[in-house]
Amino acid sequence: MDDIDFLSRNAPAAAEPGEETVARAREALADRMAAGERSATQLGTGRGRHVRLWTGLAAAAVAAAALIFAFALGGGPGEPDSAAAAALHKVAAVALKQRAQAPLDAGEYMYIKSEGVNLALAAATNMVSLNARFSFVREVWMGEHSRLRETTGKPEFVTQRDRENWIAAGRPNILQSGTSEDSLGTYEPLVLPTDAAELFDRLKADAQGHGTGLYNEMFVLIGDDLRETSASPAERAALYEVAARIPGVELVGNVTDPAGRTGVAVAMTDTTNKMRQTLIFDPQTAQLLAEEQTVVAGNEFGWPAGTLVGRTTYLVHAVVSSNSAVPVAQK
Repeated sequence: MDDIDFLSRNAPAAAEPGEETVARAREALADRMAAGERSATQLGTGRGRHVRLWTGLAAAAVAAAALIFAFALGGGPGEPDSAAAAALHKVAAVALKQRAQAPLDAGEYMYIKSEGVNLALAAATNMVSLNARFSFVREVWMGEHSRLRETTGKPEFVTQRDRENWIAAGRPNILQSGTSEDSLGTYEPLVLPTDAAELFDRLKADAQGHGTGLYNEMFVLIGDDLRETSASPAERAALYEVAARIPGVELVGNVTDPAGRTGVAVAMTDTTNKMRQTLIFDPQTAQLLAEEQTVVAGNEFGWPAGTLVGRTTYLVHAVVSSNSAVPVAQK
């Protein structure tokens, strides 16, 4: 039984939640928090993770209130958005027309380069939060001896208040800029069902038990399976078809990504953490061009809706001859 079935079958009819309802909601919240988060990068399985911004008791209280409200009212999300579904069906059809990547030869690596902005959270003395964004350039070599190289830039504060808090805290060093390198082991390609119904069921099972909600987590997993992976055209098509079936996915429309490329964007809002995730696809190749996370109204940071949390733009996908080589155009 999934989250939605459980809520619809067990939600009381009363407008005000009783003690039993509150207890069940708290138990569900505890189960989700105890489940923990998967690692930020799981290269061995070909699935990365976005960064969750679950920052302590305030977020837990918001989630608890949301769960209690859901138990009290029952019901579930509406039908998938028809405009988003139509756009995703079209992208899926484009994906199926693409040529599959040939298996890597011995010594070859899939090279992926991206750049963007991430959020750094630091807690100063007296529980004062310092929120800063930093730029990064990320290069991954995926193969037998996978490797990651990441260069981070100087942080910039999200708001003037964050800067003032930093000064008041004695100007602590909240982030070291520079270049780091890591060995990541052997990359194992994704093996996903290419039947949309089968893949929907698999992602639904994988998404169970997460505090952001079943369908929001499924959307997150779709993004995970599209970034820094060797998903085949058929697998990508199935992922887009699954996204077309998820209630809550919205069509943003035609956009220009940070690299100046034209794309089609869809988004989904996490109503628990008040975050909005947007994925941008190339309408000609069905490749993931970029993604970003912004806050929506009511977020725990107190930021204006639309404030940028993080963004990644995927610039290069190429096969290279070693785990240090880069495409000629990148030299």
